[in-house]
Amino acid sequence: MWQRGIFKSQRVFEKMDLILNWDDQEVSIYLNETFKGTSSFYHPDVPDVDTLMLYNLKPGTTSFWMGLQVCENQCESN
Repeated sequence: MWQRGIFKSQRVFEKMDLILNWDDQEVSIYLNETFKGTSSFYHPDVPDVDTLMLYNLKPGTTSFWMGLQVCENQCESN
């Protein structure tokens, strides 16, 4: 499953892709189509999901998201 969005950081719009790998319980992150890393799911043994939460971990900052797509496979390029 792919999650695609555009977020606003310091008045610059950037493209973010999140690839959820259910078999390995991992998420891979791409920023402007450049691989940034892979991490295990925060909660192990996640069988499925019906809600997606996007949040910012940097204190005192706000992110703005637009153009979100959730796709079974890779989303069409925007």
